Amino acid sequence: MKKLLLISFIFASNVCNAGNLEFNQVIVLDASLLFTQTVPVGKVWEIKSASVTSTNQVTIFINSGAVMLVNGSLNMLPFWVPEGTVLASPGGLATTRYCIIEYNVIP
Repeated sequence: MKKLLLISFIFASNVCNAGNLEFNQVIVLDASLLFTQTVPVGKVWEIKSASVTSTNQVTIFINSGAVMLVNGSLNMLPFWVPEGTVLASPGGLATTRYCIIEYNVIP
C-alpha cells in the first residue's frame, strides 16, 4: 500500500511540474484484450474510471509493476500518468475497461 501511494505521489508530482494542461481526447482501453500503451511525449493521462471485475479489484501494469487502482472500497482514481509511462494489461479481464482523458502539456 505504501509503495502504491509513493508511486501515485511521484506521478502526481511530475504532472504538477509539467505546466498547463489542455484537453486532447478520451481513450477507452479494454482490459479483456492484451494491450501495451505508452503515454505519448507531450501528453499526460488521467485514468478517470475503471469498471470493477467480479473480484471487486482493478489492477493495471505501470512500467511493468502491478498497481491496484480499485480494491473493494479503496479507490485510487483518478490516477495521473506522465509521458513515457507504459501501461499494460494481462488480458482476460472481460469486464474491465479504463476510461482515460488525455491532455496536451502546454509549457
